[in-house]
Amino acid sequence: ITASNMACGYGSLLRYKTCSSLPTMTGEWSLAIDDCMKFLTGSTSSANQFADFGQCKNLKGRNTAQWTSLIKDFAARQRAVFEKELGWVFWTWKVDKVASKDISAPLWSYSMAVEAGYFPDNLNTEDDVTKACDHPVDMTKVVLPPPTD
Repeated sequence: ITASNMACGYGSLLRYKTCSSLPTMTGEWSLAIDDCMKFLTGSTSSANQFADFGQCKNLKGRNTAQWTSLIKDFAARQRAVFEKELGWVFWTWKVDKVASKDISAPLWSYSMAVEAGYFPDNLNTEDDVTKACDHPVDMTKVVLPPPTD
């Protein structure tokens, strides 16, 4: 939920950059809220620029309708912000065969995210995504399981 709200908050930063210097395009963004993708952090611990916010051990528990709805909302809110500027480029179209077996691969691979239902099959036929940040996250529809140890 915080990630969805933060995604909308980036809009003012991008608008400022666009208005103060050059039009802004967002590149290499994903649907991940942490660094659970096995090969993302590099080959050494010093190459790690991300942090595990405690969610990596809970990835299998995220395979629910509620999590799918939250990730879909997070995707729409990020796109809402990016499409009001010059546009966006997702992290990658497709991950390799080894990485595609990682449980978090749909958060980094656009084609897998479409298959998971996080993005529509055809972006040109959806409702105006730029309005996704016009409403708060509906907490009455969000039921998350308790964290597991």
